[in-house]
Amino acid sequence: METAKAIIGSGAISNFEYVTYEVGSERLHKIKIVGKVGRQERIGLYNELLSLNRSSSFFCILDNSRNFENILTFDDMRYLDNLLTTSGIKHFYGATITNDKAYPLVIKMAAGSAEMYELDGELISTNSASEAEEFIAEKIANANSHP
Repeated sequence: METAKAIIGSGAISNFEYVTYEVGSERLHKIKIVGKVGRQERIGLYNELLSLNRSSSFFCILDNSRNFENILTFDDMRYLDNLLTTSGIKHFYGATITNDKAYPLVIKMAAGSAEMYELDGELISTNSASEAEEFIAEKIANANSHP
């Protein structure tokens, strides 16, 4: 991964802890779930992270390796995708670190929602932090190589 130049922001909000880094011309949001989360918790987090984002691309790593309850319905996904697109996001790349064997089904649902909002990008789930880092690093490198 290209070395993060600076921490742009960090904090804790609604059972999330986050750090946002500047990587080239992009921002990388590293988020850790520290308690039960659902739509309401995500709305506050998304608003905070969107205020730190500077491009039409959104890159994040969500760490739920401690397996906190993570409630996310298709309607929640649609709401959040609408929030992203109305905030100017056109590309969303995310890697979720989890041991939940069913999480690939969540990824498929999220891809369907994103398609409805013409939100381009890619999502993965993995139980490996290094795999998540490598995936996002590749996506950021590709974005930074295009003016």
